[in-house]
Amino acid sequence: MSLRNAAVVLGLTAAIALASSSVAIGDVPRTGDQRVGIFACAFSPPCDEITLAANEAFFVAHGFSDEPREDLLNPRHRFELSVDGVQVHGAIDLDLAASAKTYVFNFRAGMTGTHAFTGCWYATDGSLTACGTRVVDFV
Repeated sequence: MSLRNAAVVLGLTAAIALASSSVAIGDVPRTGDQRVGIFACAFSPPCDEITLAANEAFFVAHGFSDEPREDLLNPRHRFELSVDGVQVHGAIDLDLAASAKTYVFNFRAGMTGTHAFTGCWYATDGSLTACGTRVVDFV
């Protein structure tokens, strides 16, 4: 192996190590004390409507735990959230040390009125595993 090839391999190895260490942090903050949970709505329905304080910060956080590293890194293995039928984008909280991938959706300004939160979990091949909807009244 030439010196140039060795330098390239060393550089790639260092880049992978840096990426892996920063991915393992798993520290996406959650906004507010209120949380909208959807898991029970998908995996053990029926799902009750809940009431939260209006105009107060809240979050939705769901994903996967105790999964192999390759599954956690697979982008097809995901959680998606829609509010009133409109897909919402969040942040991925990937903690490889804890074998967890959580999708965090922060709503800093809160909401008012009644809204339907639908969460869907997808398998490693991208196929739909389950969806659940929770209706939330913000008063």
